[in-house]
Amino acid sequence: MISAIGWLLIGWTLPAQDPVLIAKDGVSDYRIVLAESAPPADRTAAEELSRCLFEITGARLSIVSEGTDPHPHEILVGESTRLPHERWQRLLEVGADGYALETIDERLVLVGPPPRGTLYAVIGYLTDHLGARWFTPELEVLPKRPTLPLPGLHERVTPTFEYREPYLFEAFDPAWQPRMRIHGRGQALGPERGGRLRFGEGWFAHTFTRLVPPDEYFERHPEYFSLVGGQRLKEHGQLCCTNEDVIALCTARILKAIAAEPEATVFSVSQNDWANDCECKRCSELVDREGSRMAPVLHLVNRIAETVANEHPGKLIETLAYQWSRRPPKSLRPLPNVVVRLCTIECSFGAPLEASTDPADIAFRDDLVAWARICDRLWIWNYNTSFMHFLLPFPNHHVRAANLRFFARHGVRGVFEQDCYNTAASELAPLDAYVASRLLWNPWLDLETLQRELLDAWFHDAASPIFEYLELLATRADGHHIGIWSGPHADYLGDDFLEQANALWQSAEEATRADPAALARVQVARLSVDYAILERGRTGAGLPFSRDDRAGRLSPHPLPAERLEPFARSLAASGLTRLNEWNVLDRDAYLGELRAFYRARDLERHPCAEGEMPDMQPGVLVACYPLAEIERTLPDLSQRRPAWVRTTPTIGLEARDRDDGFALRFRGQLEIERDGIHRFVLRCNDGARLRIGGRSIVDYDGIHPTADRIGFAHLAAGWHDIELDYLENRGSEALSLRVDGPSGSSGLLKLRCPPPGD
Repeated sequence: MISAIGWLLIGWTLPAQDPVLIAKDGVSDYRIVLAESAPPADRTAAEELSRCLFEITGARLSIVSEGTDPHPHEILVGESTRLPHERWQRLLEVGADGYALETIDERLVLVGPPPRGTLYAVIGYLTDHLGARWFTPELEVLPKRPTLPLPGLHERVTPTFEYREPYLFEAFDPAWQPRMRIHGRGQALGPERGGRLRFGEGWFAHTFTRLVPPDEYFERHPEYFSLVGGQRLKEHGQLCCTNEDVIALCTARILKAIAAEPEATVFSVSQNDWANDCECKRCSELVDREGSRMAPVLHLVNRIAETVANEHPGKLIETLAYQWSRRPPKSLRPLPNVVVRLCTIECSFGAPLEASTDPADIAFRDDLVAWARICDRLWIWNYNTSFMHFLLPFPNHHVRAANLRFFARHGVRGVFEQDCYNTAASELAPLDAYVASRLLWNPWLDLETLQRELLDAWFHDAASPIFEYLELLATRADGHHIGIWSGPHADYLGDDFLEQANALWQSAEEATRADPAALARVQVARLSVDYAILERGRTGAGLPFSRDDRAGRLSPHPLPAERLEPFARSLAASGLTRLNEWNVLDRDAYLGELRAFYRARDLERHPCAEGEMPDMQPGVLVACYPLAEIERTLPDLSQRRPAWVRTTPTIGLEARDRDDGFALRFRGQLEIERDGIHRFVLRCNDGARLRIGGRSIVDYDGIHPTADRIGFAHLAAGWHDIELDYLENRGSEALSLRVDGPSGSSGLLKLRCPPPGD
């Protein structure tokens, strides 16, 4: 008899064991096992697994209860009696939202702790091992694999961030969100989809006014509110955070909110969205001692959090490190149940924060490192668009992975990515929603791979020129400050860039002429570059009109003239409802403005002002009209009495005697050196109107951030009456006027006016 060793010596081998197959040629004897008492999200996970495996293999795996007789070929979804309790406990040692994928004999186990872990385990298996992709809520890609082997898995996954929220309109679909493993406050996720990280209703951010309403308390207790410049503020103030009564009121209000919503986890105690923090003696002493204006706020937050920890363990008190409160204090430390959400609002977003040389980024980086040393739960509020121009090309797509990795390396535990949240079809929104969601789960994924797979799936044959456009856009950020109020006049948007970008998008359209669905997507995505082309011309930043001074003829640059009507058609098809964060888009009115602006036209020549005015002096008269109420458009100032009238050297804000709630009227005469067409560039925040010789030249009324508008007038050489009305509501303000005329003109405003009493 030949021994086993002899068999080996003479070259015999034991027959290879056939691989275990979940499906073979579209047939499977596997089934999905679910516990009798499985939570709703586990049932969703089992249904999703069964559906996707059918699409992938052609085999439909039934979902059975753990009460059925065991079978050797099973996929266990969630905890059940199929394994000993101790074995499940070891599998569930993965942290919140984590999961385990484990092959045990011929069974596959997909499990994670409630409420979302098991659902994420199924998604992880489908995404990372079977290649499933959910690029957008409308586009699911499940690769075909009729024969599917049982994998040998021993995998434990815990997400990098406990809180993951891409705050972008295209990321709000509740069926898509769990497939991307995101679960932020803004998502509408019920228990069947694992729920969400829940803030108390109305307790997300900027809550001081809700905690201690000025209308309710100011008259009786002005000391509850911030002392600024020697006065307590009812309007646009903060709380006096060291006042013991304020601390007691805020604590009681938060305890009441927790009792009303026991299922919520996070309650924000955070400053109002403006300045004016308290300068009283106690607050000022704390600021001086701690070297940070955050110190009084954190003093208040810690006092509330201490009570909450005793009465409601597990609840979190969140506050903002935002603008004036961003710097961490020297010795105060947030309590363990305090979340500090550090905000990047001042940063430049065109270079990775970790490597940027922009002074704003360096300062933020220092604050992040300092907070990370003292804070148990540090979250980030990050910004990803121009909130003034949702369609504007925004060169931050190439830094998203690098910034999230930077946050992760410094112990950040949650990220809120604020993007264009209140309208569809902002700049490259499908790309940003997909990439942001994948990176929030795992910031070490390869960025280019994510971008290319979305572009291939969404734009088909146009993917290559669009990726080339992304690379071109990334090069424009170098050396520029890319802020969240960037506009068409931003330095990185030059005419050369827009001409190159336009050519790439034209190539993308041509590549998809035979693919109507992809072509429509390309045309909507092209809105971004078209918008920049059209708005740069309208704001005087580039692509100018040609001017025939002798004939008074204005002819638009060929590129905006060519792109205007395609832009109009794509805008109508896009679903875009806002161009900025504040205002709903009146599409017909907006397109009407563009068409009126970009038409070729002959300008009527304005003659000089008639007659000679005596006693003229350099400068312009300015009258100030305080506004008792908030006005959102310019009032008729001719019907109001000014508080004062004086002379000022030029049109601007130097003469003002207040910061908010006023209107100005400038009157005088403007000298024109040479006969011909003159272009006026009006920059304002908020609204303004310019008239020359009684004719409207620029009308940019309303409440809006700082921006430019241009207008043209054909003026004779000599003096012309000029009038400009300006409105400042609140917040930041800006006003300036520039003029350029025919060749040889100085471009300076030469103004004269009568004495103030005339």
